[in-house]
Amino acid sequence: MMEIRECTREDLPAVLELMVELSRCSDMSPPVLAEIESTFAAMAGDTAFYRNWVALEKGVITGFLSLVIYKTMLHPWGTALVNELVVNPVYRNRGIASSLVERAVQFARAEKAAEIEVGTEFRNKKARKFYKKAGFHKEFLLFNRDLG
Repeated sequence: MMEIRECTREDLPAVLELMVELSRCSDMSPPVLAEIESTFAAMAGDTAFYRNWVALEKGVITGFLSLVIYKTMLHPWGTALVNELVVNPVYRNRGIASSLVERAVQFARAEKAAEIEVGTEFRNKKARKFYKKAGFHKEFLLFNRDLG
């Protein structure tokens, strides 16, 4: 039986493993636990802006989703943005990612957000296919400029 709940500090070692997996799909270097803990502490201090959930099966963390809600002049109600979504490869194709996304959608609706967005790398065809199946559509092109 799958469970989805708010992420806690105690979950961070397992979340780190998932973030290492996610970094394999991008050009980013894998994070270390101290970075994850510091970022989580900052996010936990602003629950109106950030939410993090973990998916569990039989007590094992199998997936993670991080969401941010931000406001703009054109969307004063707020826009929800899925920052990170990852499922342990061993547990994929079991509906975990879909359940995490639906939890994020429920939260965004409850917060009266106008929309929910997600971005992924062009080369990540599996993720693009998943997001389309989950009801997301291509609306705009997001440009990125690294500052490091």
